[in-house]
Order: sequence, then structure tokens, then C-alpha cells
Amino acid sequence: HSSRVQVLVLETRLGKSAPKHLFERLARFKREHNLIKGDQLWLVLDKDRWPESQLSEIAGKALKHNFGMAASTPCFDFWLYLHHSDNVEGMEHISSRDMKQALRNVLGAYNPSNLDTGRFRPYVDLAVERARRLDHSPQERWPNSLGTHVYRVVQAIKEFKVE
Repeated sequence: HSSRVQVLVLETRLGKSAPKHLFERLARFKREHNLIKGDQLWLVLDKDRWPESQLSEIAGKALKHNFGMAASTPCFDFWLYLHHSDNVEGMEHISSRDMKQALRNVLGAYNPSNLDTGRFRPYVDLAVERARRLDHSPQERWPNSLGTHVYRVVQAIKEFKVE
């Protein structure tokens, strides 16, 4: 809740959501803006549609450029799901499509292109705790099974110290 902490989301345009496009947008943003000490840049992406080789390449580039990386398996919608439920039984190999349906079932309605953040904001700390509990291999660059590292972005924001 600090006025000195800003979270900017670089929107995906023209369907360019591949990890390499996300990285390029973030790198361009870094070049074009005067970032100061303490500023953080994060790649937030879905794991489900991208081969391990592509994720590994982007993870290496992110590390080299000091970007954080928060992937979700199968998709970002799982992070949102954790705001409202910790029932992950039988979801080990859930598809993105089915994950979106599970979220609709929990919420009653869900439209990812018109997200009502007010339905999630009160439960962020709960989602962080649930995601952390599911992160059985925190040293991994992305979850290899059902999970999300988006909680790390939230932790970084909460831990940010304004000097």
C-alpha cells in the first residue's frame, strides 16, 4: 500500500505471448525506462504451451538480465484458482482449458479477458500460502507439476523496502 511502489503490467498484444516475446517486451521496457536500484522486472508466463527447451532458454536470459521469472503449471489461471480453493485433488495433469473451467466452477463465472480483480484481492495472502505449500521444489526455475511461482512476485512486492 505504498505510494512509492508501482506495479506495471505490460500487456500482450497481437497474441504474442510466447516466452521469447515476453522477454523481448521486458528487455525493451528496461532499455526505454530509467530504472532505479530496487526496481524489479518479472516474466510471468504459462508453462503448458511451451517446450522445456524454450523455457530453459528464456530462464537463462532472464537470469542474465536480472529478471525474475514466475511460471505457472498449467497456466496463470491456477494462481487465481488458489485464491478461492485449495482442492487440487485429481488436477495433477489438468489442461489449461480444464483449469479455466475449474475456476468458473469455483467462482460461478470467469472471463479471463475481463478480470474482476476485486474477487481475488482479499485472498492474495491465502493464495500465496497455498502456492508455497504446493512448491515442492522451490529451487526449480518453474513448477514441473501442478503449481505456480506467481506467489514469488507477490512476496517480492510485499518485501520491497522503500529507502
